[in-house]
Amino acid sequence: MSHYYSKNPTVSSRETTIKAKLKDREWEFLTDAGVFSKGGVDFGTRLLIETVEITDGDTLLDLGCGYGVVGIVLGAETPAGLITMSDINERAVELAKKNCKKYQITNATVIASDGFENIPHQEFKHIITNPPIRAGKAKIYQLFDETTKYLGHSGSLWVVMHKKHGAESAIKKLENLYKSVKIVNKKSGYHIIKADNS
Repeated sequence: MSHYYSKNPTVSSRETTIKAKLKDREWEFLTDAGVFSKGGVDFGTRLLIETVEITDGDTLLDLGCGYGVVGIVLGAETPAGLITMSDINERAVELAKKNCKKYQITNATVIASDGFENIPHQEFKHIITNPPIRAGKAKIYQLFDETTKYLGHSGSLWVVMHKKHGAESAIKKLENLYKSVKIVNKKSGYHIIKADNS
């Protein structure tokens, strides 16, 4: 069975366009079968976008970008910043590239990468992720471990996770990695977790 956390989804391609209102703006994204939340922007991602606080000039990593929603919407807010978007799913990566082009997000780089495998080592101001629940806890916690190598001292990790998918245990894991771990927003069972060392 193919699912979104696959390098090459085996399900037949069926590209379509979905609409979403995010940050008080109407958006259209190209999506397809075999990618996460293909039928519309999921609630957790919406809550994450509305909660993350960035300033123009920030460097962002959208880890597990899917078809590019987080990186594009937040990238539009930081035209002076640098955006890196990554996903293991090569179909999602191609969609993210097309969606970046549609919205002229010229300061974004989209990379096919299993976790941090192909991401150039640099310090990001923000790493933002809706982690791949289907990949399992061990993979998610490995990603959490690796974020510490890519965040500057004043950088922040932003995670959305539902309570029933292990948000509370994820917080405990992050508390072993970061000085400060806070739930900065919570709605309909989803937790927005912010972790940093400042």
